[in-house]
Amino acid sequence: MSAAEAELEQLFRRSLVRIDGPDGSHGSGVWVAPGLVLTCAHVAGTGDVEITWEEIRAPGRLVEAVPPRRRDPDQPWPWPDLALLEVAGIPDHPCAWLSDQRLSVQTPLFLLGHSTVYQRAPQVSSASGRYGGPQEVDGAEMWRFTTDEVAHGMSGGPVLDLRNGAVCAIVKSTRLPDSTMGGVVIPIAGLRAFSPHARAMLWSRHDQHHTGGVWAALREGLRRHPNRVPASINAVEEAELLGLLSGVRVDVDLPVLYQRAADRLAPSSLAGLREVANALMDRLTPAAGLHPLLAFTAHLSQLTTGRPRDELLRWTEQVAIRRGESDRYVQWRRTAEKPEETTDQPSVTVQIAPGALDPNRYMVTVWVSRRAGHSEKFYCDDSGTHTINELRAMLPDLVKIPLKQLHGWAIVEFVIPPDLLDERFEEIAVGRRSRLGRTNPVVLRDLERLAMEETWHGWRARWQSLRSGRGAVEWLDCDDHTDPDALDGRLRNGLDIATVAVPRNLSGTLRELLDVAVDAGVPTVVWRRHECPGHDERPCSGDMFRAGLEKELGAHQDLALPELVRKLRSAMAAGLNPECSGIVLLWDDPTRLPEPEAPLLGPTA
Repeated sequence: MSAAEAELEQLFRRSLVRIDGPDGSHGSGVWVAPGLVLTCAHVAGTGDVEITWEEIRAPGRLVEAVPPRRRDPDQPWPWPDLALLEVAGIPDHPCAWLSDQRLSVQTPLFLLGHSTVYQRAPQVSSASGRYGGPQEVDGAEMWRFTTDEVAHGMSGGPVLDLRNGAVCAIVKSTRLPDSTMGGVVIPIAGLRAFSPHARAMLWSRHDQHHTGGVWAALREGLRRHPNRVPASINAVEEAELLGLLSGVRVDVDLPVLYQRAADRLAPSSLAGLREVANALMDRLTPAAGLHPLLAFTAHLSQLTTGRPRDELLRWTEQVAIRRGESDRYVQWRRTAEKPEETTDQPSVTVQIAPGALDPNRYMVTVWVSRRAGHSEKFYCDDSGTHTINELRAMLPDLVKIPLKQLHGWAIVEFVIPPDLLDERFEEIAVGRRSRLGRTNPVVLRDLERLAMEETWHGWRARWQSLRSGRGAVEWLDCDDHTDPDALDGRLRNGLDIATVAVPRNLSGTLRELLDVAVDAGVPTVVWRRHECPGHDERPCSGDMFRAGLEKELGAHQDLALPELVRKLRSAMAAGLNPECSGIVLLWDDPTRLPEPEAPLLGPTA
């Protein structure tokens, strides 16, 4: 055993407490933050308990138990069976470092608790074993502890991951008394069942306590062992970062922040800046750019002020230097310190996705974004049972109600699969006389692109060219016989090409060319719904569409393309600009990605 391992074991033992109930029962718990003890709900009971630590006794007050009671007294306490106790009057106690990361099978574990196996009075007892894999209990995941005895009275005690130097679980119960068959433990991820207030209090106190603390230094000593896999940041840097994040107070869309840092969709649920950081720690550094965790802290610093901003920048710079990414960080400061430009106009995003069982039936989700980077889920029906005709009947109300909340000022996006490109969403009736495409900018977005993360680098690069005014337009002729490979070669050779324009409908080979453009990361495609019936006489209708659109683009350089298309649709309804009739715009903004786990809003008229 190394010196770091021996010292960590002593510190781990000192974090253990005994919990005695008024009925003479006893169990165990662990200090997880100054004045806070984590244990099992069935050990805490109603909270009328006494805490003993190194012969010092003090009453414990129940902060929260999940669940607070069990429905059937003859059955084990339901998942997650965790409780948080507040204890006053015991200063200067150590606190265990908690980790909610998953384990690999056969990870060595060391657990502590109190038992009466050898003496009548509860005494500290330990067990050394292995993680045996997950065990489903009450439909939730517990972990199996194997190869050693889990004695009665050890419930609520901490489980130490010997590889990572962190408490990864809490002891729940033995599998078979008086045997070495082990038992089940509750992973620290079960803390997510606590209320947001209790969870925030625990992690804030925990992370602030461990900033610059001895536990982090000992964990780093473990990581230096030759058999340990190096991490993206060391344990001391991790503790300092989490301490800094606990003091950041900023209103931010967490999935958007993750997406900007990792260049990919966020996990299904993120609760707090801490979880964003943990999700990014083990990601690989991209071929070009900062490590995602450093990109996250750098982006976050833009949203903060004062000391939190300065501390985040200092931490980012120091870690970048240690990782050999100082040049990349300097480049990031030069090119990306200013937040990505995106429209300030509110948006209503309607995502229509094929059902899992029947691709001809659809799921519908609607988001409302009142400002950049902040979206709320307005409507969600993921049953996948709607036919296209049912969708047509639903969409007017699904769009009109959020537009009413936004006083009518919003861009409306339809995120759709390729087979719905011919749907005339711009013709949805609004008000008493008008159409959606005249009252609001209406654009299409490619649903499949969201799953093609390998195209995102080109997508973002071309989008930046478009927003900076440097983006080029690649026009296809209405009788275009371009080979798809030839178009792909032109697009791959010119990252400044941000728009592909087609002067007719997307039938035949032109539909395949649209797929080529999207795969190459082209964010904007414009076409019209009409055919170009003949080309014997020039100019044909496709030539006239191109000339008319280029004229409007030149005359309205101050307008974003979605707004220009809205104006053209209104003009065509008034009998003007007939050459641009039937115009369609795919406008795919990579800075605004739909987020399935955004809060759900109730529809209000």
